[in-house]
Amino acid sequence: MQEKVILTDRLSIVRDIFLFSCYTGLSYSVLVKLTGKELAIGIDGEKWIFTSRTKTGTDSRIPLLPIAHSLVLKYKDHPKVMVTGKLFPVLTNQKMNSYLKELADICQINKELVPNFLCFAK
Repeated sequence: MQEKVILTDRLSIVRDIFLFSCYTGLSYSVLVKLTGKELAIGIDGEKWIFTSRTKTGTDSRIPLLPIAHSLVLKYKDHPKVMVTGKLFPVLTNQKMNSYLKELADICQINKELVPNFLCFAK
């Protein structure tokens, strides 16, 4: 999926957000509220995400891998990101899931993608 050339903007955005979720382990509910304020340099000198889980309120510290960071940078000047202050131009959960199914078909992925964006399932 990562290597697939996607010409449709909406599907490209959904793919990138899904991949970011895979690289970070963050669910849709956390991604939808993620802003630049949650990105910081950790004690190891590397970039990290400092946030809390939506359901449990548990603090999370997640290393921001270079590929995930490149996805954040890709959208930093996106109009919706600039207006909302969020890291990504996230759509509704219903739209994201619908487009994920379409994306899976295009990429010939025969597994169901988990609705909460934690990569592949079943």
